[in-house]
Amino acid sequence: MVNSRNRIVAYVGLLVLVGGGALAYPSASMWWRIQSLPPAVDRDVLYTTEVQPILEENCYECHGDERRKGGLNLDTREMLLRGGKTGPVIEDGDSASSGLIHRVGGIEGDRPMPPSNKPQLTSEQIAVLRAWIDQGLHWRAPE
Repeated sequence: MVNSRNRIVAYVGLLVLVGGGALAYPSASMWWRIQSLPPAVDRDVLYTTEVQPILEENCYECHGDERRKGGLNLDTREMLLRGGKTGPVIEDGDSASSGLIHRVGGIEGDRPMPPSNKPQLTSEQIAVLRAWIDQGLHWRAPE
């Protein structure tokens, strides 16, 4: 027989479980938005020939060596991993959790990147960036 104390303990345990899960997992609406992103391309991605041109064309004007809007510089791996004033924008090895992908994919916040008055990244470009992040952010081609 379940008494009131057992019910309270079970309820508190459920709250802790659900509450802790909320901290570790994205909300249901964010999960669905992440699912709407283009999947990573299914091949090895090279920084110099694929990723760098995307960043140069779409990001360096505001987040390069000469201008670091929001404190974010995408010129080097170290600066990219450091992030900007609001913290890291990349989760190395996990594009689905990377703020950069959320911004260029238009699924997070009210400030998509590039800004809405500029051309947005194509699905293929987002897929290349996702693969690059998932593959460990290799900056140079293997020798």
